[in-house]
Amino acid sequence: MKCHRCEKRSIYSKEYKKTYYKGDHTYKINTAESHRKHAHEWLQCNSNSSREDHFKKHDVRWSELLRLLYIDPIRFATVDPMHCLFLGVAKWIFKSILLNQKKLSMEQLQVAQSRMNHVELPSDIGRIPPKIAIGRKVFSI
Repeated sequence: MKCHRCEKRSIYSKEYKKTYYKGDHTYKINTAESHRKHAHEWLQCNSNSSREDHFKKHDVRWSELLRLLYIDPIRFATVDPMHCLFLGVAKWIFKSILLNQKKLSMEQLQVAQSRMNHVELPSDIGRIPPKIAIGRKVFSI
């Protein structure tokens, strides 16, 4: 599986039985042009098997929206809740970027924790992280 915004590919860990993205700082951002190029190549494939092979290599399929040149398939794509929350993308962003690179101060963490304490979740949603304001070493989601 490849990230839609960059060239980073996931690796499956047999030991932990989950997919992860190894290394935090080695990635090349995708462009709308390369996405359109790969999508057009997918469209030109002659068989379902060649389309599947192409998809496995580039993780791109054709969409009629790509005919609209003002659509940027990289910048306009949203991260769905499954990837953002359930597969840990939000946790990775929070820990790897905001905490480990010290983009948030302790005061900002306390404000975030205070705001999150006032959010009422529907019964079918998971939990809100309880210890954001504690800081980098103890933080867990």
